[in-house]
Amino acid sequence: MLFLESPWPVLVLGLVAEAVLAILLIRTGRAVLLWSMGGVAIFVLAAVFIERSTVTDRKLIVQTLEGVASALASNDIKRVDTFISPSSDGEAARKKARWALSVVEFIDFTIRNLDLTFNDLGKQRTAKTTFTVIVHGKARSNDFPGEITRFVAMEVELRKENNRWLIVHEPKHSERE
Repeated sequence: MLFLESPWPVLVLGLVAEAVLAILLIRTGRAVLLWSMGGVAIFVLAAVFIERSTVTDRKLIVQTLEGVASALASNDIKRVDTFISPSSDGEAARKKARWALSVVEFIDFTIRNLDLTFNDLGKQRTAKTTFTVIVHGKARSNDFPGEITRFVAMEVELRKENNRWLIVHEPKHSERE
C-alpha cells in the first residue's frame, strides 16, 4: 500500500488541497475556509505520522539491506552474519561475505533502484530484491592501489524468519559500467 510506504502521496495531495482552499479563500473571502485548511493540515500530519510509525515488510527489507551495507562498510563480519539466515540456506551467502571482506576493505555502500517482489507461496514468506549498489573501497592486496568505486547490479533473496527478513542463498551480482 503506497500510503504506508512513503509520505509523498499524502503530502502532495495535502498541498494540492491546501492550494485549492487558499484560492477559494482569496476569491470568496470566507473565513470558514480557514477551518477546512486547518482540517486538511491536521489530516496530513496524522497520515504522515501513521506512515512513519507503520513498519511494513518493505521497510523491514530495506532495513536489512541497509544493515548489511553498514556492516560491510564497517568490515564487521559478525554483524554481517546477523543479516544472513542461520540455516543451511544462508551458508553460501556467509561464504561470499567472508570472501568479499578478505579481498576488499569496504568504505561505503549506496543502494539505489530497489525493486521488491514478494512470494507468499509455501511455508515461509520470501522476497526477491533487485537493486544497484554503489560500492566504494580499496583492495586489501597491493594489486590495485588506491580507492575504487563500482556500480554493481544485485539480486538478493530474503526469507522472513522470526519476524526478521534474512538473506538466503548466495546473492547474484554483475558489475555495471
